[in-house]
Amino acid sequence: MLSLKAKFFLAYSVFLSIAASNAAFAASDGLLETAELSGLEETASNYKAAASYYFARSETNKVQAGKSLISEALVANFAGEASTNASTNASKDIATTVAPEQSSARRAAVAARQSEGHSSGLSQPNAESGRDYVRNASSFLAGVSIPASHIKISVAQNPSCPVDVLKVLAKDKSALVRLSVLANPSCPAELQELMVDDPDLRVREGLIRGPVFPPHDVLEKLSAGQQPSTYELLASHAKTPAEILRKLVLNPVQTEYLLLALARNPHTPFEAQRRLQKTGDRMVRTFMARQIKLPPEILLELAYDGDLGVRAYTAANINTPSDALIDLAEDKNMIVRESVAANPSLPVEVFASLAKDVHPEVRMAVASNSKAPNAVLKTLARDTNDDVREAVAHNKSSSGDLIGSLAQDDWPVVRAAAALNPNLDKTRMAKLCDDKTIAVLQAIAVRADITPDLQLKLAKHESAIVRRLVAGNPVLNVEAATLLSKDISPYVRAEIAKNPRTPQSILESLAKDPVDKVRQDLASNPFLSKDITTTLSRDTSEDVSYILAQNPACSPEALIILSENRDAGLPHSLLARPDLPSEAMRLIAQSAGSTIKLQLAAQKNCPDEVLIAFTQGTDSDLRAEAADKPKLPLEALLKLENDPSIEVRATLARSERVGPELLTRLAGDQESWVRKAVAENKKCPESAFRILSKDKNPIVRAALASNPNAPKDLLAELGKDSEIWIAPLNLHL
Repeated sequence: MLSLKAKFFLAYSVFLSIAASNAAFAASDGLLETAELSGLEETASNYKAAASYYFARSETNKVQAGKSLISEALVANFAGEASTNASTNASKDIATTVAPEQSSARRAAVAARQSEGHSSGLSQPNAESGRDYVRNASSFLAGVSIPASHIKISVAQNPSCPVDVLKVLAKDKSALVRLSVLANPSCPAELQELMVDDPDLRVREGLIRGPVFPPHDVLEKLSAGQQPSTYELLASHAKTPAEILRKLVLNPVQTEYLLLALARNPHTPFEAQRRLQKTGDRMVRTFMARQIKLPPEILLELAYDGDLGVRAYTAANINTPSDALIDLAEDKNMIVRESVAANPSLPVEVFASLAKDVHPEVRMAVASNSKAPNAVLKTLARDTNDDVREAVAHNKSSSGDLIGSLAQDDWPVVRAAAALNPNLDKTRMAKLCDDKTIAVLQAIAVRADITPDLQLKLAKHESAIVRRLVAGNPVLNVEAATLLSKDISPYVRAEIAKNPRTPQSILESLAKDPVDKVRQDLASNPFLSKDITTTLSRDTSEDVSYILAQNPACSPEALIILSENRDAGLPHSLLARPDLPSEAMRLIAQSAGSTIKLQLAAQKNCPDEVLIAFTQGTDSDLRAEAADKPKLPLEALLKLENDPSIEVRATLARSERVGPELLTRLAGDQESWVRKAVAENKKCPESAFRILSKDKNPIVRAALASNPNAPKDLLAELGKDSEIWIAPLNLHL
């Protein structure tokens, strides 16, 4: 591993400062605020619509910024994948089609449904990372509210859409409709071959992003174009064949991201990797040096690269050839030598020379290396630098004798490290129990191989810090547990209470402990007996009840007792349990408020009689939630046909349990929200489909167009529907 100094040095060399320009949105937000404060709702709505539309139009300018960002972020990563975000400003909501009587609790559930495609209003696009912008360069409009032929788009993406209809839509004048054809999982190869010559770049690149990867002839045409972004997509796709990747490496049009994508693709052939190593800039070479699967021949050449970062990462690569590691061990730069010293593939003969390095960071890397010979570690155990000796003491490859000698080190931190090492023998362990430094005793107290006599000795230590660690040891013996269960410190007793190895007899006594903290930790013990959970279920402490309610060991009897508790928040914890008894649910339903009842109705095992009672109540949100549950008896569900709540009827219309006659009747509901729900229902009968295909609301027709069970003749008819309105774009490639 690279030291903090090395990471900082390399990070500084590739540091990024990306500031996305959002001036247009700052202006539109200012207009929005002014209009809304003035009470001009209609004006504000118009500004919001404009902001949403122009947001989509301006996103293309951010794609290149995203590419630049991720190109450097790919290599500016030292502890894992870089997480640099290219932020986007979200447009504001213009309208949402929700039932007017919905409460905030139910509205949250409705919002979740809307995120799955049930919303007919304008929604906010999600911010994406730089890498997402590169990968989804043509789908940045997904979820953004724009004026479009949304019905055609839905038909084009319907997997049941006839091929002849797709052929017509593939020639539509709207690029979004043509893109939707490529987003269809049933898009045939013949259409892909026709669309490779599409005049719109987004459509051509949609061939690569679509769910059906194009045939070889299409890939050949795409790789022969002159669009760098297309090359980048091909280079980063896992399904791109080796011959296309080889062609991209030789292409005269090169970008930094293209080279990085080729270097990262596991299917890039050897000769292409060799060319990348020769022609790529230092960022590409640094990225290549980190790849474990890179051929040794290329790693060998990277070992002699003129760039410090390239050599440092090559030195740390476990597949770097031995000859290269030997030479890198003599590199003039300390960062490179430190990387070599930490490499477990380092030849044995090189450790000795690195152990004499003038820089303690290098010696410490050797001392931490699990492959370092014991003779080298023995030398480093006498090092004048405390950190080096501590590293030897931590190394699990250090011999027992070596750890024993370090257990007598003058520096307490070294002795504490030795006390943690599994190779410490029992004799040295016993001597360390007399150490005056608490850190050393703490290290002994947590050891899994501590002997019962030493454990009992530390259980009597004057420091509560030490006794607490003994109490929490998973191999705690009965004698020490008994002693510590009566400890003067409640924190020590609390550790005993939550220790899974503590005998039940001791836990029973701790259930009566006067300190709440002890009983709280006891309530979290996953190995409590039925009797103890019953005792704790009657505890006067609310915190004990909350913790016990979440304990998987809590018995059914105890859960029923807890359900009688009138504490307002306790039912939330109880209802989070999948094993909550039906009797407990009935008790909760008797006194719960509307929010708890909504949570109760959402339970998979909610009793039938409770759900039926909810459908008969005055709370429309609760009736809708109950109607959404498969466990609700069908008879109770059908009674909701004439419910005054729009959301209740819409929930009924979404149910696949109701018959065709009822769905046909609901297809004539006066509320478009209900009719839309019928159109989305996969069990929608043909009679209802034909009624809804003539619906005046385009949102309803678009919902029908996306239903895979819609009649094919209706899909053909809707494929000609050119209605345009502003709505979230449901297009993902």
